[in-house]
Amino acid sequence: MGCSVVPGATGRDIWLSSVKAWTGYHALRAARARAAGREDAAEAQYAEVIACDTRAEFDSALAGATSLVDALARELRVIAELPGADALQPPAPPLNAPGVVCAPRSLELEPYLRVLRWFLDDGETYGASASPTSSMPSVPFPRSSAERRTSWRRPSTRPR
Repeated sequence: MGCSVVPGATGRDIWLSSVKAWTGYHALRAARARAAGREDAAEAQYAEVIACDTRAEFDSALAGATSLVDALARELRVIAELPGADALQPPAPPLNAPGVVCAPRSLELEPYLRVLRWFLDDGETYGASASPTSSMPSVPFPRSSAERRTSWRRPSTRPR
C-alpha cells in the first residue's frame, strides 16, 4: 500500500490537484492584470503574456509527465517479465518471431520477444531480428519450420 499526503489519493490525484492550483493561480494573475489593463495598456499586455506563458508551461509539464509515466509503465512491464515477478497488468499480446532473423539457429528468441513487446508502440510491428554476437555470415534466414527444411544458399557473387 502506497503512502500519500492525502489518505486515499494517488500520485495522479495529487499531480492533478497541483496543476489545478497552479493554473488557478495564474488565471487569477491574468484576471487581475486584465482588470488593471482597462486603464493601463502595459497591464493588458502583461495579462496576455501570463496567459501565453501559462499555456506553454502547462503543455511542457504535461508532456514531461506523460513521457515519465510512459517510461515508468514500460519499465514496470519489463520487470513483470523477470523471473519471480507478479504480473502488474494484463500482458501485451505476445510477439511472434519475425520473418527475418540473423542469428544462430540455436538462439531461443522467446525470452527476448517477451521483453521486446513492451518496447513497441501501438501499431508498431517487429519485422526483423539480428544477434550482435553471431559469427554467422550476414545472410538472413527464415525461422518457420517449413522454411527451415529448405536449404539456404548464399547468393552467388560470380559474374554470369
